[in-house]
Amino acid sequence: MGLLTAKAKSSLSLTDGGKELLLYDPEGNVVDWLSYSAEWYGDSPKKDGGFSLEIIDYSVACGQAANWRPSEATAGGTPSAPNTVQASKPDLTAPRLVDVFAPRPRDSSLFLARPFA
Repeated sequence: MGLLTAKAKSSLSLTDGGKELLLYDPEGNVVDWLSYSAEWYGDSPKKDGGFSLEIIDYSVACGQAANWRPSEATAGGTPSAPNTVQASKPDLTAPRLVDVFAPRPRDSSLFLARPFA
């Protein structure tokens, strides 16, 4: 995998919620994205400030709220270091069939959806 670049729509200073983050590959394709909120802290007192949200499992889709927790680092975050909440949390949610479309007699398209926890 090549170098990946994170870009924010405004500055690199992130608010407690309402921001959309996109991760691009060198060709400009979106590799992953998320739109996070302060609700991702749950009922943790860390949501009042000073603590970053950290992804739990890098192999799971970035935009799932259940894959994020407040940092356990005493400094409030782990820039340039492994996340303190890092663990394996495989996505076991099966997709749900939403619709079937037959554009031609011998072709079909299935539309699947899965909830973002």
